[in-house]
Amino acid sequence: MSGTKAVTANIVLIGMPGCGKSAIGRTLAAFCGRPLFDTDEMVEKVSGRPVALILAEEGEAAFRALERKATALAAAKKGRIIATGGGTPLDAENRRVLACTGRLYFIERAPELLPREGRPLSLDINALYAARLPIYLSVAAAAIKNDASIEEAARRVLDAHIKAF
Repeated sequence: MSGTKAVTANIVLIGMPGCGKSAIGRTLAAFCGRPLFDTDEMVEKVSGRPVALILAEEGEAAFRALERKATALAAAKKGRIIATGGGTPLDAENRRVLACTGRLYFIERAPELLPREGRPLSLDINALYAARLPIYLSVAAAAIKNDASIEEAARRVLDAHIKAF
């Protein structure tokens, strides 16, 4: 693989809700000069409502349909940083679309450090983590610990991405 692929392949951040994907994505975008596409923010912009409200009013299936569209738009071109929602990689079509233009990096953070407030699907964080961890690990090019600063986690992602090519 060439260095050109490292420059053009999307850097896709996956992981539990609240693990730092959006913050790391913003930092990576600044480091690399790439645009950031945050799928939760895209859903909120299109719907005009916060994710928590969509989930409360319409349910998870309706939210996942919006998320699928946002994921396809985010992954439509190369050279992007994509911060996904925590459940995005649970959907096989999302995994396929994201893998077509990028490499997925699992942002790993201990369940006890993950916020629960304002996150309706994170009430039983340990059960959610146990259910999702095998999926995250199965699709990720690398697991990146977010156990220091956001800048350090972003550097770890960038280092793993460059080394992959």
